[in-house]
Amino acid sequence: MAGRSIVWIEEDQKQVDQEYAWIGSELKRLVQEGKDPSEAEAQGVAKRFLNLIQAFTQGDPEIENGLKKWWENFELITSEDKPRLVS
Repeated sequence: MAGRSIVWIEEDQKQVDQEYAWIGSELKRLVQEGKDPSEAEAQGVAKRFLNLIQAFTQGDPEIENGLKKWWENFELITSEDKPRLVS
């Protein structure tokens, strides 16, 4: 992780958690309203999500692969054993 010298504090995590929660609620709303994923509103939500991922991985392929592997493993967990990630 050379080059990753950013100090991460609790307030930073709270902001990221709030952004993920907003994205989740917006996605639910867009689906409930039957919005087209190609419309600007949905694309804006997708862009915010991708920006969060980019900020986390900083384009580092090792981190990107680790994140991908984490999600692959998470998907293998049965729904009753899955931790709730976003409220």
